[in-house]
Amino acid sequence: MMMDAILVGIYVAAVAIASLRWFRVAQREHYAPGRTVLFAARWWWSSPVNRVLVVVAALAAVAAVVLRADVALLLAVVTFLVTVVGPIGLPLRGGTADLRWTRRLKVVAGFAGVLVVALVAVAALTTVWVLPVFAVLHPLVIDLALLIDVPVERAIAARYVKEASTRLRRVSPTVIGITGSYGKTTVKNYTAHLLGRSRKTLASRKSFNNLLGLTLSVNSDLEPGTEFFVAEMGTYGPGEIAKLCDWLEPSISAMIAIGPMHLERMGSLDNIAKAKSEILTTAETAVLNVDDERLAPLADDFAAKGGRVVRCSTRDTAADVVVLRDGEQLELRVEGAVWTVPVPPVELVDINLAIALGLCVAAGSVPADLEVAVATLPSVANRMVTTVVEGGPTIIDDTYNSNPAGAAFALQRLDELAAGTGGQRIVVTPGMVELGHQQDEANAELARKVAELGAHLVVVGRTNQRSLVAGYRSVTGAAPVTVPDRAAAVEWVRANTAAGDVVLYENDLPDHFP
Repeated sequence: MMMDAILVGIYVAAVAIASLRWFRVAQREHYAPGRTVLFAARWWWSSPVNRVLVVVAALAAVAAVVLRADVALLLAVVTFLVTVVGPIGLPLRGGTADLRWTRRLKVVAGFAGVLVVALVAVAALTTVWVLPVFAVLHPLVIDLALLIDVPVERAIAARYVKEASTRLRRVSPTVIGITGSYGKTTVKNYTAHLLGRSRKTLASRKSFNNLLGLTLSVNSDLEPGTEFFVAEMGTYGPGEIAKLCDWLEPSISAMIAIGPMHLERMGSLDNIAKAKSEILTTAETAVLNVDDERLAPLADDFAAKGGRVVRCSTRDTAADVVVLRDGEQLELRVEGAVWTVPVPPVELVDINLAIALGLCVAAGSVPADLEVAVATLPSVANRMVTTVVEGGPTIIDDTYNSNPAGAAFALQRLDELAAGTGGQRIVVTPGMVELGHQQDEANAELARKVAELGAHLVVVGRTNQRSLVAGYRSVTGAAPVTVPDRAAAVEWVRANTAAGDVVLYENDLPDHFP
């Protein structure tokens, strides 16, 4: 009995400590069931040391069940220790984001605690020597707790949705929905800026583009007299945007582009396009990027069903809204009217401006002072923000970016700036994630493009290290610089750059990634 009590005590202590690590992963992955086990597998297999540790822990756990003798206690302790200290590299406390004990996390922790008690009960009815096995499988316990929490969160969210729906009916703004694989926040901010010059306009907060984020924006920020509510809508899978549209009911909806972001979760580009197109379910007017091969047919289909379509383009002069670039000038064609304006002092992706102008057309409120409105477009934090360090390099902060199209645009801007200064070109990146089966090749291609520019590549972390190194080496014959984390990359940049050099920080992964 004493041995049993000792095993139970060590097990509970070990999983309580390990839970801090896995709760942080779950929180960073938006409490999605299944993601904890996925990241546990990635981490345990991310390095030779971690692979050895997890194999030792698994073998020791199984041996403890089989032997059930004094030596088994030692094996169990080894297993428990490994689950506490490992995976090596994934700390209990985060460097980029600490664990935050939110209401939701406390609920998940409660469910996890109940599951741990249940497992102890199972062990008491069978054999306590199974507890080391349960310790190794603890990330699965966290995922089960997340799964149990899903209906609880739906019930809580329903209250917020009810409150937000009531407020929307009372204020009665025109709701504008925006989605796409990338560019959502930028287009939202541009649209709010343009409409807000003459009409009272509210944009949803930051990049809070899910149900709770949007209900927060409505319940906290929507004031009487607001004429337009511009809502950024994101999704990790089918049905999510449809649920947002159930209560937001956007009458004007925009789709910016379809790309491989979240391909890991959704399986195919067609699935991504289908999930994004749910934003059109309540729309009377669709604003679409007809340069995108998956959105051009959608425009024709929406029009055939009787909907109004505002087609936007950066090359098709027959579109309703066209943004054409000629050096440092933009030609804006908006429903037959033409303006020529200077390129604004932000890192402008032209189609983003075209979509924002298309939304103004759909809303019947194109700014009368369009030249001034475009000249004062807002920049978006961590999205192609350029600064010059006094006595040091030019920094392009594109750390929020994680898609091939955006990365290609950032490399083009890096090359342009470096051509003007004559300095080194340097790209610091952990690569791109959640690209599914395209991820390795997309990162290898990114590294090849960096090499073809004659730029130095600094690879951060291990997540995409192999494909980035291979891609860079295939062009240069040499390996790029590799560093363990963002802090080490910043130190390398400080030590190896001077005035005139241009450094692109392309994407930044939180430290729950290997």
